[in-house]
Amino acid sequence: MCCWKNAHLSSLKITEQQLCYFSQGLIDLRFSTLTLLFFLLFISYPALSLASLPSQKVITIAVASNFKPTLNRLSEQYQQQNKNQKVVLSSAATGVLFTQIRQGAPYDAFFSADSLRPKLLEHAGLSLPNSRITYAHGQLVLWAREYGGSIHSKTVKLLLQKTTQLSIANPKTAPYGLAAQQVLQKLSLWPYPRLVMGHNIAQTLQFIQTGNAAAGFVAKAQLPFIKQGQTWEIPQAWYQPIEQQAIILKRSQETEATQQFFNFIRSKKAQTIIKQAGYDLPK
Repeated sequence: MCCWKNAHLSSLKITEQQLCYFSQGLIDLRFSTLTLLFFLLFISYPALSLASLPSQKVITIAVASNFKPTLNRLSEQYQQQNKNQKVVLSSAATGVLFTQIRQGAPYDAFFSADSLRPKLLEHAGLSLPNSRITYAHGQLVLWAREYGGSIHSKTVKLLLQKTTQLSIANPKTAPYGLAAQQVLQKLSLWPYPRLVMGHNIAQTLQFIQTGNAAAGFVAKAQLPFIKQGQTWEIPQAWYQPIEQQAIILKRSQETEATQQFFNFIRSKKAQTIIKQAGYDLPK
């Protein structure tokens, strides 16, 4: 009896210990579960916070080579004022970009070096209605890298006749190249026998800088990159006006953001930057 009682008490103690252990286990389990839930909530909080923020809008712009440095400055100014927008530039000759757009390139806008291509895209129904604007008028400059004399209307023909290699942009794809051809035609020097042709006005400048051409026709906006030789601004009566226009493309997925950027381009602040870069402003 005594043994049974002791055994019974012993079994009760074990049961109480087990119960205590089990209870403590439940508490630990609850604590662990709460801790896990808190941890999951903590690590997901930044993601939830980011998800609640407005996503950044990306505007992709096709820009003619002559205007890319200026549009770069303009887009930097714009992005400082509009932190939720990013402007991405793709640069080439106007004719090359025009072909890309006709073939379906996913640009939001097109900054051309002429007015012809934007009008053609407009007539083809590829632009947003009433979005075409004139943002600048370009000017053509002759640069003779090793020339030390004075260049003017009475000496320019003789200079060009003596030039070993002359560089211009491709007249078929680059409006500044077409303007250069018109100048040479006016001087009765077309076709020019020693021509180094660039894909665009940026490559034309590079050919002269590297000595692959002794002289060439570049954009006035490129004058800051010229450190030697002589330059002469070609009279505007010698070539058709270089009216540079831009359009918003109908396929754009960010038409509202792109329109805001166009509004900025027409602002007084942007117009000042364009003028300082060497362009005439639209009237």
